Amino acid sequence: MASDLKSKTISGLIWGLLRTFGSRLSAFVSSIVLARLLSPDDFGCIGVLSIFILVSMAVIEGGFASALIQREKVTHEDESTVFFWNLFISIALCLVLVAFSGTIADFYRIPQLGAVISVQSVTLIIYAFGIIHNNRLIRDLNFKAVAIIDTIASIVSIVIAIILAYLGYGVWALVYQQISNSLVAVLIKVLYYRWRPKLYFSFKILKSYFSYGSYLMLSNLMNSISTNLQGVVIGKAFNVTTMGYYSQAKKLEEVPTTSISSLVAQVLFPVLSKLQNDKDRLKSALSQMQKAMNLLNFPLMIGLIVMAKPIIVLLFSEKWIPSVPFFQILCVAGIVNCSQSINYQLVCAVGRSKAIFYWNIVKRIIDIAFILIGLCFSVYGIMWGMVISMFITCIINIQVAQKSINYSIKDQMLDNLPFLLYSVVSALLTYAATAYLGNETIDLLWIIPLFTITYCTLLFIFSTNEVRQIKKLILDYVR
Repeated sequence: MASDLKSKTISGLIWGLLRTFGSRLSAFVSSIVLARLLSPDDFGCIGVLSIFILVSMAVIEGGFASALIQREKVTHEDESTVFFWNLFISIALCLVLVAFSGTIADFYRIPQLGAVISVQSVTLIIYAFGIIHNNRLIRDLNFKAVAIIDTIASIVSIVIAIILAYLGYGVWALVYQQISNSLVAVLIKVLYYRWRPKLYFSFKILKSYFSYGSYLMLSNLMNSISTNLQGVVIGKAFNVTTMGYYSQAKKLEEVPTTSISSLVAQVLFPVLSKLQNDKDRLKSALSQMQKAMNLLNFPLMIGLIVMAKPIIVLLFSEKWIPSVPFFQILCVAGIVNCSQSINYQLVCAVGRSKAIFYWNIVKRIIDIAFILIGLCFSVYGIMWGMVISMFITCIINIQVAQKSINYSIKDQMLDNLPFLLYSVVSALLTYAATAYLGNETIDLLWIIPLFTITYCTLLFIFSTNEVRQIKKLILDYVR
């Protein structure tokens, strides 16, 4: 049983990595093309829209769908009840967005935003149709199917977006990209996993999931609002062009950070849920996952800070240079993204959704406080307020997780500090060696290999045990 779960965990990590890498790579390629065909205002409009869509999706998915994964035994009646509940919520939210679309457009002073919200809100209903199918695949640890389906959907939607942008559809190219992505993914999952809901709904069943699911839903909702809060403030306090620069920087930063956090959430949550009654194995799994992910996350984030300007100029052209400081600040926050996500998933997996909810209230108050303080200075003040808040959130998540397993803040810092130090030293040496290069393309040709070689050298000299463990995990899976 233990070896089978270990094999499935490694398989899940590999396929999860391929899924997130494939989806993000295709989205990354589309951003390069679309950045040359569309304006910062187009990206600013869709950036404002995405705030409302993402928050709505957090409400739809809520904690009830996650509760199906966390619970050890689930019936067809349970799944049908949650399915129809999600569908009802999605239709209600869609109608709310359509009803208030004009008000939202007036609030942000973007006339076309009203029509855009009304059309893209249909993705909420599409999304609700596929939640149970997606959760079944995750519960069965069938990450291979999820990876292939999501990558196909991403590629199809990107092709559609590029064609529409080339034909002059402007912001609507981005709208139809989101709709087609959701539609293709849901259609394939429904056809692949032939689960169908019964014409059955039970308030009694819904209530049985309420104690876990409702707190998790509120926590996810607060997380989504907090994550997008700086976008709300920037879009209102400044202008749509500034929002466009921020939105493009965030989209680029999310290629690594969201890939890592979604990989952690999709793979770690169902695995830890199966280990929730074995504290020793929980601690071991958390420690190994932290070291494996931060070994990659730290150099990636710090390397991107050093390479920010040449990367943005090379990929998007010089008109997007104002995105550089946004991107660098977001990458600073991304340094702790992996650790805070892993600890959060552990607390979810052991069923402490009530603790998550109450601590999230504290974290969100801190978020709002620092963003409002930052607003007194400038748009960059808002960003740095978000960074400070992210670091505090990470500390709180570790503290809450410590109550479930004996893995303290000090222990986690000692486990991961070497990778951070190697990354910082590599960045400083690379910056010193390339500071006076003038061409962005030449900069990257020097910076990338120099940074990579320096980091890998330090890693293999001083952290041979961690490298050996990760190598063993990979070889075990291959065999």
